[in-house]
Amino acid sequence: MDEKPAPAGVPPLQADDIIESTTKRGVAVVRKHRKLLSELLGAVDVALAELKLMEDIRQNVLEKKRLKRRTQMITAQSKSRIETLKVAQARF
Repeated sequence: MDEKPAPAGVPPLQADDIIESTTKRGVAVVRKHRKLLSELLGAVDVALAELKLMEDIRQNVLEKKRLKRRTQMITAQSKSRIETLKVAQARF
């Protein structure tokens, strides 16, 4: 890193203190942002897990609905066959 001379009117030791203080504040800001980002990523992980659970529940509900419709269709077909057999039996 290129070192620039202290601005005119600022003693070199004071400039070093300003640079050190600014560096410490910068490091503190980066650490705070890193912590906030970590917390945000944790919240995103929780939200993603909840979305996956919701998708699993949705798939389960859809599967149950398909099974119910299929059961109703088979029941209706069976009733129709029984009625057909009853009518055929009544004729003889």
